[in-house]
Amino acid sequence: MSNKLNELNELDETEILEDLLTDNEQSSDEFFGENEVENQEKLYQVAPEMAFTDWKKLDEWLDKHGLEQGFAFTITHSDKDKHDSFPRRRTYACTKGRAYVPRKEAHINEERDRGHHSGDCKFYINAYRRKRDNLVYITKINGEHNHPLVENINMVASRYRKLTPEMRDDVKLLATCGVRAGAIIEVLQVKYPDKFIYSRNIYNMVQTIRNQNNTSSDAGSMYLELMKQQQENPTFHVDACFEGQDNHLTRLCWMSPSQLQLWSCFHDVILLDTTAKTNRYSMILCVVILIDNHNRSRLAATAIISDETKETFSWLFSSISKVTNGLIPKLLYTDADPAMVAAVSSTWTTTKHHFCLFHIRKNLEKHFLGKYGGEKWKEFFTAFCHARNSRVEFIFEEKWAVLLQKYDDAANYLQRHLYKCREAWALCFTHRAFNAGVQSTQRVESYNGIIKNNVNGSSSLMELERTIERLLIKEGRYAQLNDTIGKLPVSREEDYHDHYYKKIDIYCQRYLTPALLKLQRHEMNRSMHYRCCITNLENELEKQFTAEIPNGIFSEDMFDACVIELKQLIADLDMKRITELWRISSIDRKSEHFIILYDDAAHLCTCLTLINRGLVCRHFFALMLLSPNAKFHIGLISQRWYADALIMEGNSAFLNEPALSVCSNDKFDTVEYIMQMDFLHLESIRGSYVFTEEVRQEMTHKQQWGKGFGIMKKTLNLAIAAGRIDELYEIHARFAKEIEDEISEQVINGGNYNDFANTISNPIHVRKKGRKPKDLNQTNTTNKGKKRVISENFNQSKQDDSDRENQKKVYKRICTVLRDKSNEDNTDPGLDDGIGENSRSNIRKCRVCNQKGHNSRTCPNKKDEECIA
Repeated sequence: MSNKLNELNELDETEILEDLLTDNEQSSDEFFGENEVENQEKLYQVAPEMAFTDWKKLDEWLDKHGLEQGFAFTITHSDKDKHDSFPRRRTYACTKGRAYVPRKEAHINEERDRGHHSGDCKFYINAYRRKRDNLVYITKINGEHNHPLVENINMVASRYRKLTPEMRDDVKLLATCGVRAGAIIEVLQVKYPDKFIYSRNIYNMVQTIRNQNNTSSDAGSMYLELMKQQQENPTFHVDACFEGQDNHLTRLCWMSPSQLQLWSCFHDVILLDTTAKTNRYSMILCVVILIDNHNRSRLAATAIISDETKETFSWLFSSISKVTNGLIPKLLYTDADPAMVAAVSSTWTTTKHHFCLFHIRKNLEKHFLGKYGGEKWKEFFTAFCHARNSRVEFIFEEKWAVLLQKYDDAANYLQRHLYKCREAWALCFTHRAFNAGVQSTQRVESYNGIIKNNVNGSSSLMELERTIERLLIKEGRYAQLNDTIGKLPVSREEDYHDHYYKKIDIYCQRYLTPALLKLQRHEMNRSMHYRCCITNLENELEKQFTAEIPNGIFSEDMFDACVIELKQLIADLDMKRITELWRISSIDRKSEHFIILYDDAAHLCTCLTLINRGLVCRHFFALMLLSPNAKFHIGLISQRWYADALIMEGNSAFLNEPALSVCSNDKFDTVEYIMQMDFLHLESIRGSYVFTEEVRQEMTHKQQWGKGFGIMKKTLNLAIAAGRIDELYEIHARFAKEIEDEISEQVINGGNYNDFANTISNPIHVRKKGRKPKDLNQTNTTNKGKKRVISENFNQSKQDDSDRENQKKVYKRICTVLRDKSNEDNTDPGLDDGIGENSRSNIRKCRVCNQKGHNSRTCPNKKDEECIA
């Protein structure tokens, strides 16, 4: 027996041997060998009088016995002890042992024809727990089955397909993290190789986990979650529209405080796109993307809308403009949706609207690829690109006319859908604008793909909102990680910029972010592939040279393409301020550009990298090695690419930095020039920096107010809960008084009494209780028969509208008082002086005694009559 235990311990079956009652010696090869014998002895046999420590051990043993034999157990009968409530007797039967009893009438035409697995099998096992030793014994076994046994019963019986507690915990963790059911199944199969994973169980459990926190109103839960964030920070923007008697959601837009900060700094170039199949209600997800100073795509705003109409997009644009205090983008990239075009033109009137070139090509393929076929389609698209890449407007018009004449069957679509909005996609209209190197909405499409990796057409709105929130948190962490990595010292191999542009590289490291520093260094290193030659401006203009236009592709897709002609480049320049003109050509002579040097260290190149991307191009760095007039200044690079600290400080110290030249007297030596820099003409072309001082102050005040409001609200709630609200009031009052005294002292000590006088407010006007005081000196009363006329002199020119209303009220009250007084008493000296002897009160008589001077209420004869009565 000991030899047998040693052999099976190697197989990790010690628990089996504790209850094994047979002494037949068999080796491990007989149990688990490669060539198993069909009639070999089973490991988990059952027999009468077998004893187990508890019911759990018996259940485990019978489960393993059923797996070996090919059937599954179920408990059909169980008696509990009256004293300890534990089972006293149990009957284990085959799952096919119960007779089939239909629970309802079957409607064959309405229900699917599905069978049952009940077979009236007679196999069962009785077990009994003895009180003397609390051991569980098998008392009776009926080992007859009336059905064939299944070899892979673990794949069929639901008892063996049940997930273990460990598996359920793993599924819950993965489903909470947004992992799809298919990926969860693969993870479980790797972690539990001996367990058969039934896919339907995983799908059902994942769906249960996703729906367990959902209420009856998914939209209401999402709106409530967003409003909670707004209560914590009032700068959190939420805008929603509800319609109908059921108050169903139609539009919802939200922006977090961090997104508002990004919008304030980088709203010059915005990309917008819509996508479907992100929720079970078929609402459209609208994603707004911007490009930060690290050249990363950042989520600026999110909205879900029920339709794509002009009114809906106008509402979205108005909502964003309202929360950002009218900060609208300078350049917007979208697809060519007519509703989007109409909404932009009516809401963001000053925004340049450019179309995605990728969508333009896809639309052309959809309409004409199947119609024209292979070769003709290539010819058509080549002609279209040839017209689109025209750098001059009249050349574009000529080539467009040729295109329409040659492909007259496509003229209707080209004229109606493209030509009307040619300013949004033709190169001659779009090249003179800063676009951060963007030519399509690919950044938005990529972001949509990331979102759709976590949600689909069956997801709830709460799942969509949580997915977007996780992406925002991930964005913030990634930005912090990049900032930390950028501050670490890096050892790298030296390149051209370390030898020829070392001083320039130092200034770039000081101002630019790591990502843009890498791009600028790439331009420096590429400058070694070009040759420069000085030329005459008049001669070049007379040649009327036109650079080669790429065919079959867009100019933006071509490497080192010329974007603008020389004539158009100098069209708005002062010719007297142009110092030099250089021709820059590549070593292989495949590309050629012109660079114009201005007298204030500014320059322009026909590649327009300085305009479109805000970076100094490789052609200018190649020229710096030959011309001492080619000067680099850090102000040439757009401020939007500067480091975060410099952007938030808003310091314009970069304008005081010297201009640098790397060529002097035919020697490579950096020379610094202290000169007054003026980039007004450059900013007039590519646009000025959008994060101005006013925008910076407004954003700072919003952030401070939002953060302070959240802290004060939390403090107030805690003080109320702790019963220390009076102490909080006292602290706030004392702090406010200290701040007021400090501000007043600073103004007085500064000697600026004008500013101090502007801070002084009028005394607080306190309204006294009771009626207005009488002012009878300004009233004149005259009698006309039985009618009193009271006039009052007011100076109307010195009174405002509110005073006039008050005077009217006083006038009415005086009239009432005079009437009452005249009836009550005629001996008041104030009244006698103001009214006179001929007043109406002298005419009235008492109704009791018919005498003058009093009324019926104060009549002395009335009292006597009452006493007599």
